[in-house]
Amino acid sequence: FPVTIYEPDVITLDIEMSGMDGISFLKKIMALRPTPVVMCSSLTQRGADITISALEAGAVDYVPKSTSTDFDSANLSAELIEKVKAAAKVKMIKPKEAEEQYIKLPDQKDKHKFKSDILFAIGSSTGGVESLKVVLTKLPSNFPPVVITQHMPPKFTASFAERMNAICNMRVKEAENGDVIQPGFIYIAPGGLQMEVIKRGNQMACVVRDGEKVSGHIPSVDVL
Repeated sequence: FPVTIYEPDVITLDIEMSGMDGISFLKKIMALRPTPVVMCSSLTQRGADITISALEAGAVDYVPKSTSTDFDSANLSAELIEKVKAAAKVKMIKPKEAEEQYIKLPDQKDKHKFKSDILFAIGSSTGGVESLKVVLTKLPSNFPPVVITQHMPPKFTASFAERMNAICNMRVKEAENGDVIQPGFIYIAPGGLQMEVIKRGNQMACVVRDGEKVSGHIPSVDVL
């Protein structure tokens, strides 16, 4: 019989599969033929943890699906269609190639002293987790404070912060309202809330608050 070999533009992949889990299958895809992958994951802590691993392994985006019986299938379908179309435009670049081409950061052995009033802000959409990991793990422990809005729902940002804190030289935490911003710390906006930075005398602090979606997101890069 003739064998047809398909080379899809995008693959949608469920984290929960029979026979082989989604992460193992994703890693095989990325090793054999890197392809934009959109993951489908549940809105649970376990789903969040596995999704972060999937994004680190090369998935470009994900669609969180509710496990309740009253979830909105129309909105889920619309979100999945939108993300598949966006994923089809992604140019797959191996992490090592991306690191060599785009990331120029201080060497961890560099004794350079940074000015005390510098603050770095990073905005990233859901497909940016892998790139963020490469950037953040290269920052030395004496780097100025960093505030990040990563477009993610609740639970996902907490899982991401914990993961980054375990592998970064800087301390990484999910931001809390009133956190005084300090050098050597990375503050990640919590999912489902907006984050801003205010100045209090000689100090800066995080303001984490309820709010509406801005540019379709909460937390929103535009708000930060």
